[in-house]
Amino acid sequence: MSNFYFVGQQIIDAKTHEVHDVELLLRFKKKEGFPEKEFHKLLNSTSIEYLAYLKDLDKELNHLKVAYPGYHFSLNFTQQELEFPEALAYLEHVAEDMRDRILIEITEEAPERRFADYPESINVAAFKRLHDLGYKIALDDIMQGNNAPMSINGTYFSKHSF
Repeated sequence: MSNFYFVGQQIIDAKTHEVHDVELLLRFKKKEGFPEKEFHKLLNSTSIEYLAYLKDLDKELNHLKVAYPGYHFSLNFTQQELEFPEALAYLEHVAEDMRDRILIEITEEAPERRFADYPESINVAAFKRLHDLGYKIALDDIMQGNNAPMSINGTYFSKHSF
């Protein structure tokens, strides 16, 4: 993952002007903004390369956990990543005391490859699994930055309802 790195974007409370949240954003050394083409190449790479990416993500989260003890963190995951057994295994591995500090923003882009059979157009079972693990979840449109509410068993959630 030598050309990828993470940056923290502070989320400022509009009322108090305080910062208690940081969104962890993926960047590429040779490009400004989100490296869409390079990231899709990573998603279609080998399991070893994706595991290296998760290892770097884990290192960054562990650093943030210590450096910002009272903060909450947002991470973007594509629906395709939620199809990967490696991604779900990683998210199960994250310490429970850190899970309640993480908001997983799931991008609205549909997966290109399915590893499980489900009747919906999105993998609701994966969303429920994340919720059951203690993560907060929101839908995030990677191209426009729009957030949309989601429902698990009839309960609606949005980025600000947690």
